[in-house]
Amino acid sequence: MGCASSHPEEYVEPGSPPSTPQKKRPEPTSPPRSKKNMLSGGQSRKNLTPTKSAQAIDLTDFFEQIASKSQYTEPANLKEFVRVPASTQLAYEFEGVTAKQREQIAKLPPSPFSESRVGLRTLKGMNGREKDKDGNDKPRAPKMENQDCLMLTRLEYGTKPELAVCVGVYDGHGVMGRVMSHVVARHVAAAVKDKEDYLENGASATSALLRQIILEADRKTETEVYPDAYKKSGSTASVCVITDSNMVVGTLGDSRCLKLSSSDGKPWAVTTATTCHKVDDPVEMARIVACGGKEAILPPPAGEEKQPTRVQVKDETTGSMLALAMSRAFGDGLFKPVGVTAEPEMLSVPITPTDRCVVLGCDGVFDYLSDEEVCEIAWTYRYSATAAAKAIEAVAATRQDTSDDGYRDDTTCAVVFLPLADTSMDGGNAGFGAAKSVREIQNDVDVAIKRWVPNAEVKKQRVTIRDFSA
Repeated sequence: MGCASSHPEEYVEPGSPPSTPQKKRPEPTSPPRSKKNMLSGGQSRKNLTPTKSAQAIDLTDFFEQIASKSQYTEPANLKEFVRVPASTQLAYEFEGVTAKQREQIAKLPPSPFSESRVGLRTLKGMNGREKDKDGNDKPRAPKMENQDCLMLTRLEYGTKPELAVCVGVYDGHGVMGRVMSHVVARHVAAAVKDKEDYLENGASATSALLRQIILEADRKTETEVYPDAYKKSGSTASVCVITDSNMVVGTLGDSRCLKLSSSDGKPWAVTTATTCHKVDDPVEMARIVACGGKEAILPPPAGEEKQPTRVQVKDETTGSMLALAMSRAFGDGLFKPVGVTAEPEMLSVPITPTDRCVVLGCDGVFDYLSDEEVCEIAWTYRYSATAAAKAIEAVAATRQDTSDDGYRDDTTCAVVFLPLADTSMDGGNAGFGAAKSVREIQNDVDVAIKRWVPNAEVKKQRVTIRDFSA
């Protein structure tokens, strides 16, 4: 794949001749539209009636209170991500929600997806262990902010209408990584929702559309955030559009997507897996060299061969050197001239009756769990997508917590059971068990930690399945 163009190919609506790049749509002047946040109680599938008039709700106060705790998220940037697009759920940590914010969440409309069918989880990272003057371990401190963003948008297309979803995991990096991940997530979710009717044109048209939306989200973000945020910070992404017949994925960096399948009641297996985009990948390195970035490639230091190969550029404003292991990402403007690109790698696969589950996650998951382990955990907790997501998150986080240095990356994952329109509340299209209580799910998650991290103490982390709508 060649270098990223400043004017990449625009999406052309199916059946239309090639045209000049589309003009930006004017900002809507209609009132803010309401949405459902992930922490509201699970609802039955009977609520899946068409809601074309659903509108997003403005959570400005909510994000202002959360962002005020961060020295990096300045008030001028809050406008970039306080609006959540229509029909979109945003994952966030329950521990960061105040009583007042819970009251606000309780007023939101119910989710069209039950917690047994869709699980969204995100967990802020922890700084590594440090020693005091006596050589003893200091208590670990949480990172300043969670730079991950996880959004799921409900889509409808066709005359029936048919149900679809767009789910994206975005992992920010750099000082303004949180802003970058939330800005691009908002742009992608809003654009996919706006173009949802085009999904009926099939996988090829959806792939072209999603590619163009990702590229356009990068361009829009550059015009909205502070220049230094776009130049020196960025975000990886794995964005997946799932319909009743196809799954289309666009990826940047090391956020990934798996599709799990099974037949005749057998344990699930990984049948589709996306790859990472890193500088030390031979294909990506060849692309960077072709883009003129050969001199920017920085191999790991002698004796530290386990460290990744990076690309290095000089920040002319400060004179410092910046390095990046990702070869594709939103933002990272200073690295664009040496081959880092927001051009996504696209993958399209059909959805079949044997497909059971889609899992998306950031490197906080996939750097610490193999694809097979993620699959095994999801199958083990197939009675509930939320329980499966919680178990995946908990095992990945505990492995990091018990590492030598104790550093824990932000850890985010989404679990979506298939088929989307299944009316069963038992999860996973497997008819497995009945819905469980919060206490039962937490006990199961504790068992998961003991099983997959046998030498670790079970952390006293409560599962965040709460019904604020009651």
